[in-house]
Amino acid sequence: MLWQLHHQFKDGHTEMMSQQEFSTVVDNEQFRKFVEKTQQSHPLPEGAIWLACNEGSEHFVWAKEDADG
Repeated sequence: MLWQLHHQFKDGHTEMMSQQEFSTVVDNEQFRKFVEKTQQSHPLPEGAIWLACNEGSEHFVWAKEDADG
């Protein structure tokens, strides 16, 4: 299953920071390392919280536009 970590802001919008594929049964240690690595590379902006979601979430990003549009 594909998991994503997002910054979620007070207005409800999210920005996807990273994603990783895990087997059907998520290993807690692997998931913890995924979260820690993302937290280090993408610190939370002021007023934001972390949101973890998978493909079943309304917040899941299926495709991210590149900077050139």
